[in-house]
Amino acid sequence: MVGSKKNRYLGLAVLYVIIAVVVFTILFPVYWLVLTSIKPPVEWLTYPPKFFPGKIYLKSYAEVLGEQGIRQAAYNNVVAGALGTFFPLLIGSMVAYSLARFDFKIKRPLVVGILLNRMVPPVTLLIPYFIIMRNMRLLDTMTGLVVVRFYLMFPFVVWMLLGFFQRIPKEIDDAAMIDGCDFYRRYLQIGIPLGKVGFATTGIFVFITAWNELLFSMTIASRAAKTLPTYLASYVGEYGMNWGPMTALSTIAIFPVFVVAAFAQKYFIRGLTMGAVKG
Repeated sequence: MVGSKKNRYLGLAVLYVIIAVVVFTILFPVYWLVLTSIKPPVEWLTYPPKFFPGKIYLKSYAEVLGEQGIRQAAYNNVVAGALGTFFPLLIGSMVAYSLARFDFKIKRPLVVGILLNRMVPPVTLLIPYFIIMRNMRLLDTMTGLVVVRFYLMFPFVVWMLLGFFQRIPKEIDDAAMIDGCDFYRRYLQIGIPLGKVGFATTGIFVFITAWNELLFSMTIASRAAKTLPTYLASYVGEYGMNWGPMTALSTIAIFPVFVVAAFAQKYFIRGLTMGAVKG
């Protein structure tokens, strides 16, 4: 009995140590980012590094907030992030609900095709998207940013929400159809309320991706429709990096992501265990 208790306590101790190491590994880069943003320039690259600043230096934030194009880049990022989340969720959820509720001959190949589309590395689509945006005259426009984000995230939304909708019993839809509900009413009154965990979980992933997207933003919108990630890349020069403003802007840019994740945390945790797609 005593030996079993010791083994249990030892196992818990090892588990807590592993958890502590993982949490430290994840949070330390964020801590170092914020720390560098409030360090004076002489401490940016000192060796050995200082884990606490000698004094709080906020001029990097003042420099960033005083730059001419930062407000426009922030506005572009908010619009692209919000619309790049809303439209994929709206259209993708309808497609996922249809796939979960209707049976037709090409259903399984269609689902597999959506998954394969998601597995394609985004960089391979860069040139085709650039040509399409150029031919549609959407280069360096907010519309082009939103359209690209939609097509990048649409397969992911469908695949994620399909698993959540498949968990909703079809008998609920059958009862609603007897009462005269068409597809859209069933989607609004059954799919959305019962799938809110899936919407929250998927929405977090989509928003983070849309907010941080850099590759396509730099390619199709590097001037008038420049976003925060693209603006951040401008601090990387040929001979070095402007560490203070870059880390200050990075700290500001990650704040909305933390806010969204904090508000949807309970749905996110529940969604991690509820999204498996059934056969």
